[in-house]
Amino acid sequence: MSLRNSGRKVCAKINCQVGVQANKMQTQIEQDATSVLRTIAAYGVEGNVPARGHHMLRAAQLKELTGLSPERLNDAVELLAINAYVELVRTVGGAPFTFAFVTATPMGRFEYQRLKSQSKDTDRYPSSDSDRVTIWLH
Repeated sequence: MSLRNSGRKVCAKINCQVGVQANKMQTQIEQDATSVLRTIAAYGVEGNVPARGHHMLRAAQLKELTGLSPERLNDAVELLAINAYVELVRTVGGAPFTFAFVTATPMGRFEYQRLKSQSKDTDRYPSSDSDRVTIWLH
């Protein structure tokens, strides 16, 4: 088992509290990655049906949905892929994107549901703007 995977399991066991506390000073790329993951995992069907979050999105389609520039989108998607939240399909000639298609992995859908749950908790118990939830990255 790699260190990355063991860290992820520890993160899941402690409910990713590290990610919640570490978001006090979110970087732009963390905000972008969180936005991209939410978009991918929530895309598709209305309601809480099994097909939700299992769709493959084209790079240009994801750009339109998130409003991010190709450069920022590429960085966010690469960071999500490194952390095993998404899988990428790459093709030749896809410039300005570094990927052609992207889909959420089971870990990505888990992280999306965790973010959604934390967001509801934050709505119930509002605090400062710096307590926004973000994905857990390593």
